[in-house]
Amino acid sequence: MWKHLVLAALLAALPAAAAVADTAAPGRWQTIGFKDVGRGVDRDSIGLPGQRRFAQIRLCAVRHPIRLHDFTVRFANDNYQRLPVRRFLEPNHCTRPLDFYGRRHNVDRIWLTYERIGGVGGTPVIYVQAR
Repeated sequence: MWKHLVLAALLAALPAAAAVADTAAPGRWQTIGFKDVGRGVDRDSIGLPGQRRFAQIRLCAVRHPIRLHDFTVRFANDNYQRLPVRRFLEPNHCTRPLDFYGRRHNVDRIWLTYERIGGVGGTPVIYVQAR
């Protein structure tokens, strides 16, 4: 009887373990934040609560092109990293993967300075993805 209960508990835990492994799988991008892009040059911050650790981050533009000016990341341990992103980002495209210094980090907040290019056909959105 005891063996059957242990086996049932292990089988019940497998889907949960697989889900955790799937979200933490290296190489798989996760959207960790997004922001609507206002008109002109805009500076925004996005808070990213939680205890998730990442080694890389990227920014993606949706609906309209965006000119990226500045990108700074604050980690949960209060360290900062400024990432080089001064570039024009086409709609439905992302920056190259940007590496964090050292090991994987828990991202607490990011600051973005960007500019909306064009203005017809909906509000542009910038997505923050990490892995």
